[in-house]
Amino acid sequence: MTKRVLILGLVDPSGNPRPRRMIELCHSLGYHISCASFPLKNALPIDVQYNFKRPAMTFASRLLRKIIGASASLLNSAFLTDKLYESRWSLKKIQRDLKQQNFDLIVVEDLQLLSLAFKIKNNAKIIFDAREYYPLQLENSLFWRLTEKRTRIRLCRTYLGQCDRVMTVSPGLAAKYKQEFNIDPILIRSMPNFVDHKPVKMEDDKIKMVHHGVANYNRKLENIVETMRHVDGRYSLDFYLTGSAAYQNKLKDSAKDLKNIQFLPPIEFTKIITSLNQYDIGLCFIYPSTFNLKYCLPNKLFEFIQARLAVISGPLIDVEDIIKDHEAGFVSDSFEPKEMADLLNSLQTEDIAQAKKNSHKAAKTLNYEEESLQVKSLIHQLIGEDA
Repeated sequence: MTKRVLILGLVDPSGNPRPRRMIELCHSLGYHISCASFPLKNALPIDVQYNFKRPAMTFASRLLRKIIGASASLLNSAFLTDKLYESRWSLKKIQRDLKQQNFDLIVVEDLQLLSLAFKIKNNAKIIFDAREYYPLQLENSLFWRLTEKRTRIRLCRTYLGQCDRVMTVSPGLAAKYKQEFNIDPILIRSMPNFVDHKPVKMEDDKIKMVHHGVANYNRKLENIVETMRHVDGRYSLDFYLTGSAAYQNKLKDSAKDLKNIQFLPPIEFTKIITSLNQYDIGLCFIYPSTFNLKYCLPNKLFEFIQARLAVISGPLIDVEDIIKDHEAGFVSDSFEPKEMADLLNSLQTEDIAQAKKNSHKAAKTLNYEEESLQVKSLIHQLIGEDA
């Protein structure tokens, strides 16, 4: 009998790497797939789709949610938290529909949906994919710390130990979850699928760099702009950014006098690796302004390697380990833009070309096909082979 899998996530999985790859993996295993998420912009191999409602963004509705959220956190109330989540994403009808189903496995992609998962689980096994360390998710916001942090800690204490397995994305996050909640997460890094590319041959007097991803203020991408003020004439940089339009405009304004920076439209998810392959260096220069950034292993790191680029990073602990283990790039001594520029200026064409060759070797193992072997093994342990 065909196994039935439910994916729960507060995302559009067609544009979000981890839930998308989980859906594609379960489809490849021959499972019947249901998905409860925000509406899909692009097609995925899903048999039944349930759509969460995106929250209303009027001033009154946002204020009401903040008041309820603050009350739930200050009172440490599971009842108020559930009511908040039910109203925010219109969960009640979906909960009734899902309760009538019998799933073999539920994969939860967001902490806020664990309560829903346990209400509708029946005999299903539950995997929680902890894509970040949720008790410190927005720690740079005082309002969030005052109104949300206690709720996130309570949800972790209530549900993580009940999950059949927890996955997370980096050794640093896994260690923190183990330390604080006495669980032992399995490490599943956020890697792209293997693409059969080769490193593009470099030009002697031109070194093409790229940075792509979300433009969030806490990543301090202005440091990259400042770095470009100090590099020599060989270097150029292309930005492909999504996220805050206001922050993107601020970055563009700060770089308007620089001829070595371009801002280009975001790359379609399925074309990222092929588009990046034209470059020489991927800049993974993320300032560790929060715990989650300090211990991140971002998608872009592995996308750069899969695109056969040399990777340049500041001294992010888990990122540095990957770069050095595979000799796939170079790590600056600090996050100061001038020091990053000094590192870049010290590199010769042959240094970068060798790092690109090493990325080519690393790409054969640092890909989702290899990483997903652990996920397949875990799923088979929990629900067995499909009959």
